[in-house]
Amino acid sequence: MSRFLVLIFLFPFTLMAQDFVKVNGLDVDIKKRVGKGEADFFRVDSRSFLRSRDKFDLTFDKTSAHFKFPSQELEVTNLPSFLTKIKDLVLKDFDLTYKYKENGVFSFAEASFGPKVDLSLIALKCYNMREFNFEMVLESCLDNMKAEGKSVAFKLKESQNFITDINLVVKDGKFELTAGWQKGIFKGRFYASGEVDYLANEQTIRLKVDKAKLGVVGVKNLLFSILKNNESKNFKVDKPYIYVTLK
Repeated sequence: MSRFLVLIFLFPFTLMAQDFVKVNGLDVDIKKRVGKGEADFFRVDSRSFLRSRDKFDLTFDKTSAHFKFPSQELEVTNLPSFLTKIKDLVLKDFDLTYKYKENGVFSFAEASFGPKVDLSLIALKCYNMREFNFEMVLESCLDNMKAEGKSVAFKLKESQNFITDINLVVKDGKFELTAGWQKGIFKGRFYASGEVDYLANEQTIRLKVDKAKLGVVGVKNLLFSILKNNESKNFKVDKPYIYVTLK
């Protein structure tokens, strides 16, 4: 699940090294790496790429994404490979505002990745933004950010789980997460804290979980047991660490 969250927050980020980017009301529907979309506003520095609710086409190759607007085209190059392998994505009402050395604000109403992950009303604010490329934006967010969300629904080993009322704060690389959790008739308030950083050479996000509770009960061992059973090529756990690889 962590990999999906990272993807949805960072999807628009490698346009080019610019000082100002603003996108409002972006809707995208991607099937088999080919997509269509529309937006209220799409601007990079002084260049506006469409008028209100103009439609555009979106395609991917191994390292790039190609936006075809009504009167011009935009190529997004040097994307991490996991972004160019997007097969199915629906994103609704996405907003992004980026200004160099200031704060970045990103939000969306709904997002889904095929049948396994659905997200709604997610908002993310990253502080002291660096250069407008994938690694610099990622490092800025993992240093200092605040994220809130209404809900995330996901499957672990075909079992449906729900996370609600999400609040995530990262300050100087240390995180605190609170959220509601529900699986079937069981539910409770989840809390976790620890450290997070980005290992640039391995293109990997590393989380160190110091505490994990459900209500007043410590669930760190249970958490890592569940995560261990859901490891994949890009998602590994080695208590107390969680590794999300972005290549």
